[in-house]
Amino acid sequence: MRIPANVSTVEATSDPPEMAYFASFASRSVFGPFLLRLRTLIVVSERNLEHLPACLAQNLSSDKTGDAMTSGSLEKTYGSSTTNLEAQELLKARPGGIISPNRHLKFECFGYFEDSNSNTMALLKKWGLSGDGNVVEALSDGPSASTSSVVKLVQERMPPPEVIDFLVQYFVSDLNWMKQVVHGPSFLTLYHQWRAKSDGLSATDLELLVLVLRMCSYAAQFLPSPSYTIDSVRGVALSEIRSTCSDLADGLAKECLTIGKRGSLIRVQHVILHALKLQCEGRTDKFWEGIAHASHAAQKAGIHTNSTSPGDYGDTMVEKEMRQRTLCVLYAIDSQLSRQLDRLPFLPDNLLSEISPQLNLESRLGGMGLDHEAPNIFTERLMQAQLGRFWRSLQLTWSSHVVSDPADAERRYEKFCAEFLSTLSPAFALQPDTKWDRHIPELAMQRQLLYIAIFDSICWNFRPLMMLDSSHTATFPPYKKVLHQSQKRRMAIAALKVLEAVSSLHSLFSGSYTRMSAIIFNTFEPTVLLLCLTLDDDFPFNQEDDSSDILGLRMDRLTRHETIQAAEKALHRLQKLAEVSEQASTGAQIIAQLLAKAANENKVLESPFPPNPTRRSQWSRTFLGPGVYDNPASWQSSNQPSEESSSMSRSNAEMMQEDLSYNGLQIDELLFPITDSDVHNI
Repeated sequence: MRIPANVSTVEATSDPPEMAYFASFASRSVFGPFLLRLRTLIVVSERNLEHLPACLAQNLSSDKTGDAMTSGSLEKTYGSSTTNLEAQELLKARPGGIISPNRHLKFECFGYFEDSNSNTMALLKKWGLSGDGNVVEALSDGPSASTSSVVKLVQERMPPPEVIDFLVQYFVSDLNWMKQVVHGPSFLTLYHQWRAKSDGLSATDLELLVLVLRMCSYAAQFLPSPSYTIDSVRGVALSEIRSTCSDLADGLAKECLTIGKRGSLIRVQHVILHALKLQCEGRTDKFWEGIAHASHAAQKAGIHTNSTSPGDYGDTMVEKEMRQRTLCVLYAIDSQLSRQLDRLPFLPDNLLSEISPQLNLESRLGGMGLDHEAPNIFTERLMQAQLGRFWRSLQLTWSSHVVSDPADAERRYEKFCAEFLSTLSPAFALQPDTKWDRHIPELAMQRQLLYIAIFDSICWNFRPLMMLDSSHTATFPPYKKVLHQSQKRRMAIAALKVLEAVSSLHSLFSGSYTRMSAIIFNTFEPTVLLLCLTLDDDFPFNQEDDSSDILGLRMDRLTRHETIQAAEKALHRLQKLAEVSEQASTGAQIIAQLLAKAANENKVLESPFPPNPTRRSQWSRTFLGPGVYDNPASWQSSNQPSEESSSMSRSNAEMMQEDLSYNGLQIDELLFPITDSDVHNI
């Protein structure tokens, strides 16, 4: 639609400076025609409003006027000038009538971020045109029929309130320390307010209900536990709780999208919890996709912006700090996953430089009453994020066609030692100050999580060197050959340190059955690396030099027997956890095959214990015999709660006795009928 020349001329001579700037911007924008037509309508409305009848002017201030106006009534009021004909055409182009200042426009299709202060939507808002108002604070007109039916179904099917209360409290007190998805005290306050609420629905209420259901489903993944050994909560089977809460949360989350597409901080939190539940189920691939969804939800909700409103938590200070912490949690997970899976991260590398959790939320809200020098419960997550930021700052991407240089890997390692290690808090240093451990029970476990990430990142730095062909390494100058060999030893030591931290973490869980991915995944990865190094004909065992130092820690001479023994112990752990985790079961099979391959190629030293083919331990039966191992998915079946109970409710004393009696696995005892053809197919 072309704006008549005479209109543009008249307006150009009488426009205020703001409208002149608007016209100048529109002439440079791809939305120029639309903005110029909009400018015409604004000017026409301003100039003719004073001539309208009082009743019509009053109607124009209401939402209903735009729908009632017709082109005929507009012509009667304004006349038939060229300028007013332009306004009539605008009216026809928008079914529903003239643009009311209170009516929301559907700007969603353009994809603008609503809180921007620099995009085109921000410019339109300056002139009184708001977006479609996705954030629905309250359903004041009552929920839609579909929303009501979904909520009613959730209320009918969800576990009893006492079950929900137990699982929420268990999550906050026993599980939240791992990822710090919520701030425990603030969330419990919000939860109790929500439980006591009796009037009306709000978008926040529905999002919070999804968060509570996700929390219960996730918490049930860790039960039974050493402190809670039965397979039900208040008479409701754990398998039923897991499936019911997960299904209800899925349905209600979809309904929340129809109510408010933008979302909020609470939505980001329940999307993260859903991803963590998938990780507990052994689906790292789905976990990665879940983190992608959480990153998208975080951007859409705008939690990276500085909020000045109370938000979901009803307190500006708490809301701002929780936004910062949630981004920090997401950044740490995203960074670690992108390293381990060799994927591109979802969040920008420099995000951490723009967020700064204050770590004073606990003290400002009453806290734990500890000395101000005590490490904050969130410190470990912040250091995990800083670890990710360090490696991202190097802007490395491992591609199959890129040949790694030992000198480059060594420079990265030295930079890590010089720049990152000095930033560690004393309680999390590699030689830590443990005086706060007895005051903060989670501190020792968080320390092991950080150690796992640190030594795993060292493995990641050197691992591409494993892919170099011998024909390529043969062309190295002598100093690079020596460096390459020393880096192999350092990589093996780092893998051993990961397994050591995993073993310590598992022992803090009383060595019990667990679906915790930090234990299962990080048992599998370094064990595979160790066995592959053991299969390397050129691996430099039994040498004492500077390469036996790692991150300033002096290590004893590395022997082949030590690496095999560590792999056997890892296999033992995975086979025990295979009763409750399909991922552990699959990992155990792969590691057993690598051990068999090492034995067949004469890589395993003769065991000092004579083989005993008639002896089969409990974990061997789990791995080789009938039952869960033959059908790894059976542990998820809700139709067999008795099997889950019998496996996970075994006494801690019995499981610890197995660990104490373990003297090293013998390949002969695996009872595999391995042939040469089998080995070549591995």
